[in-house]
Amino acid sequence: MRENKLIKIILIGILILIFCTGCIVLLENWSYHSYNQKIGSYVDTKFTYKIVYKSEPGFGNDEFNICRFSLMEPKDIQEFISLDNLSNEEIENDIKNFFDTDLESDENDLDYSQFYQELSCLEKSTETKYLYHKIENDLTCELYIYNKGMNIGYYIVSIF
Repeated sequence: MRENKLIKIILIGILILIFCTGCIVLLENWSYHSYNQKIGSYVDTKFTYKIVYKSEPGFGNDEFNICRFSLMEPKDIQEFISLDNLSNEEIENDIKNFFDTDLESDENDLDYSQFYQELSCLEKSTETKYLYHKIENDLTCELYIYNKGMNIGYYIVSIF
């Protein structure tokens, strides 16, 4: 009788632990869906944004999302640096690989053609600045791109 109660208590404890762990994982990844908050944490001025691409969630929590933003008043953003000033070759390669990414889209879609034109201009411009975060334990990468002259920025998050 006592053994049955003990087994039930242990099973309930395990279920509660699994439930709490699942909630924590969901809430951590949910923060990457708060684009206004994520962009606003580095852009300390008023801005507008639009979701350009949102992937379908893959196996587990895999996602790849892109937001376009522009500042109400174009300005230099302190933590953003040019590609030439990057000291880490791995980060530089990750940024260059992003520009080579082909998103699954309808090639006749005008929004995507504008997106690819803007990306091409951003990549070629020496005024384009970058901010890159790679969170090793989560295998999550964030890339911010901004060009003051064009007043165009992109926030890209990749969750694996």
